Amino acid sequence: MRLFTFCQSVREAEAEYQAISKDTNAEPKLRGCALSYWAGIRKNTRYINRPEGLETLQRIIAQSNDLLPSSDIRRIFNMVNLGKGLYRLRQVDKALACFEEAIRLCAEREDMYGVASVYAATVDAYASRGDWEAMFKARQRGLDALPERARFSTTYGELMGDWAEAWVWAGRYNEAEVNAQTWLSVLRELGGAELYPALRGLGFSLGLQGRYEDAERCFKEACEKHQEVLNLEDSQTLAYWAVILFLRGDVQRAELLLEQSKALKEQHYEQKHFPLIFAWMGLLQEHRGNWSQATSAYIQALNYSWAERFYSECGALTGLARVKHAQGDLDAVPALLSQAEALAQRYEYNDHLASLRLTQGHLAADLDATLHHYQQMLIYALRYNRFLLDEMLSGRPQGTPLRPIIPTCLELGEDGQHLLRALHDWWQSDVNDIGTPRPDTISPIPEGISLLEGERLARQREPGDGSPQRSVLEQLDATLGR
Repeated sequence: MRLFTFCQSVREAEAEYQAISKDTNAEPKLRGCALSYWAGIRKNTRYINRPEGLETLQRIIAQSNDLLPSSDIRRIFNMVNLGKGLYRLRQVDKALACFEEAIRLCAEREDMYGVASVYAATVDAYASRGDWEAMFKARQRGLDALPERARFSTTYGELMGDWAEAWVWAGRYNEAEVNAQTWLSVLRELGGAELYPALRGLGFSLGLQGRYEDAERCFKEACEKHQEVLNLEDSQTLAYWAVILFLRGDVQRAELLLEQSKALKEQHYEQKHFPLIFAWMGLLQEHRGNWSQATSAYIQALNYSWAERFYSECGALTGLARVKHAQGDLDAVPALLSQAEALAQRYEYNDHLASLRLTQGHLAADLDATLHHYQQMLIYALRYNRFLLDEMLSGRPQGTPLRPIIPTCLELGEDGQHLLRALHDWWQSDVNDIGTPRPDTISPIPEGISLLEGERLARQREPGDGSPQRSVLEQLDATLGR
């Protein structure tokens, strides 16, 4: 009997497990194991989101437990599979309770590989919710628990590279690339068939670093592998591919892939991903200046708040605030900023916080308030990564829908020159301090260090495609004619 992970066809594996589980002449333990492997398939999104999907999973797990000895470790695996099904249904707290109990039981058995494996599942739950701090901690606990002899295993690969997309959303582009490459190498070496999640994360991280050709190859291979294993189009990869196409300037193709991804997700009961899809649709329409369509997309993203995709929800609120600002509907902006701020501060979405501060800076009534918001925006961007720092300062094609600082200041005459000089002097002498200490920060840039040192670290961490980088002071000096 083969593990699902290494089967070439999910349908083939499912048929095999069902046949064994129904064979009354087979050993009870073998039938129980087959049911457990079958549960490992049925907990996946394409099954669990169907009507009675959870009930079916629970029934298979109950039948498996009835056939397995009370001490069989497969009972713990069944608990983990139930947890994975629950978090895919957005019952994250119940899922985490399953994982905590599974970790306790594995630890009692001194099965540290099992402990690490359950932490890998916990990473998934936190990542899907958008809780980066908890995700990073769970991943580290899993790596700490993993025995040295298992440093080249599927669990090691998952802990290193699964959910590379979330590392990207947290601003760690290069780190996500390295992690996804590690996971992909492990899978290829072990003969794994499910390469598409690693390829998807790798493509996304490469694309956001401007390495578009490499990203394109990864996305194409991810879609091919997904089709081979699941006999389905890869709706998730299509969505991430669309984002990179958009950044590359291929807006029409990006829109087409987003629509295709949405249709596939609806077909396979994957509406939990709609906040992400609609938030990206809103961003695309916002760049086009189609305010009514952008508003509609962002509102649709918020209509799926039950999915608990907090990062996408915060992005939709932030985007809606930008749209209302662009439309001149300033009365609607404060409430949206407040809602977005609450989510962004809770989960430390530094990219969204930077966008919020840029909006507030553009809306400020006097130069002192504008300067304060611009300063905070640059610190949040620094804490995210150097790509966002440059984008918010000088801009780039398909970058922030709001006008960046330098182009905005150039339109303000002497007031704008004053702001640029003040920002130059401040950046040269101040420190990474937003005013409220955050000792549990997820940012790799330490609080309290000089902005110049923080920028040096940020640029060192993100080499991108190797193109020369201009520092903040160099960009400001060039604008000021120094």
